Amino acid sequence: MKPKYARKTRDRTAISRRRVLAVGAGAMAALVAAPATATAAPAVDDALREGMSRWKIPGVGYAVIRPGRIVTGSLGVRRADAHDAVAADTLFQAASLSKTIAAVCALRLVERGTLALDIDVQAYLKTWKLPLPAFAQARPVTLRRLLAMTAGINVPGYRGYRPGLPLPDLAQILDGTPPANSPAVRIVKPPGTAEVYSGGGYQIAQAVIEDAMAKKFARVAHDAVIAPANMMLSAFEQPLSARRTGNAAAGHYRNGRVMAGGGNVFPELAAAGLWSTPGDLAKLLAALTDSRRRSAGALLDASTIEAMLTPVDGFGYGLGGPLRGEGRDLVFMKRGHNIGYHCYMLLFAETGQGAVIMTNSENGDRLIEPFLRRVSAQEGWPAWGALAE
Repeated sequence: MKPKYARKTRDRTAISRRRVLAVGAGAMAALVAAPATATAAPAVDDALREGMSRWKIPGVGYAVIRPGRIVTGSLGVRRADAHDAVAADTLFQAASLSKTIAAVCALRLVERGTLALDIDVQAYLKTWKLPLPAFAQARPVTLRRLLAMTAGINVPGYRGYRPGLPLPDLAQILDGTPPANSPAVRIVKPPGTAEVYSGGGYQIAQAVIEDAMAKKFARVAHDAVIAPANMMLSAFEQPLSARRTGNAAAGHYRNGRVMAGGGNVFPELAAAGLWSTPGDLAKLLAALTDSRRRSAGALLDASTIEAMLTPVDGFGYGLGGPLRGEGRDLVFMKRGHNIGYHCYMLLFAETGQGAVIMTNSENGDRLIEPFLRRVSAQEGWPAWGALAE
């Protein structure tokens, strides 16, 4: 006999919603809602429901990217102790998917001439300075290396703060001083000599952007990426504003329990602070495809997207995410995990195919690869291997 929770979850996840977004001449144009169709593949929803029931995952949102359109779907509820269904506009914590948006933001500033990819970031830092150990003086910490995880920076990730607790400012996060609950961000390996996954490096990139623009990162990212890509449901808000809270999915532990206050707060914006939807993130990925195809009004220049999709220092990371394969098989991937949330996005930039999945559960990681494999078979994706971080 299945546990009572599983039966209740199956009842709640019986509601699924699908929507097709038509992509105009480039993803920079608004993605316009079109009537729902049967092309969202009921088999994908059935597989998700089964996994949600088995692993006590209350809610899931996803988007499947096809050339010229995006199909979105949603199943389950925003909270296990309530009945509000996940919908296309339900917000999830994007966790480390935030890094990709931060990278695109930085690249937009590079295109304007405000920043450069290969200059020592010390030239931009004003309100905080990165301590430089003797072993790191031969090669500079550059923006390119920060975005590609080859700058030799520590602090892989952040655990967030319970709602209501004091939050550190950016300098306190970088120096690891109270009320920050994370270590100081420092160089631990010679830059350019290793791939070291580092949320701390993205917080340095945030400081570079804020000092160069004399504006808060959230505002710069909105103006440079979120608004141009029509990701208008998304925001770097920590804590989430009252007007958005009612439409947000709460985080859940592996035992199915709702997190206190709905989830932790992440003031580390560039590394982990975005709230978004699968549809919004799919718009960004579609915009990257348009950039690669040199579409009119594309988000990035052709040379910039090539830099983004090129491994740095001989390792496997591009600017904002890992890369696998080449040519038609070149795939850009990014995993996100904040406590209570798991998500993933994947893009074949050459073919314009990809997907995004977001969940509100610590068990959500169990759905990611089966979902992507099912969609891959359905959509006829190019070859791809193991998932990357």
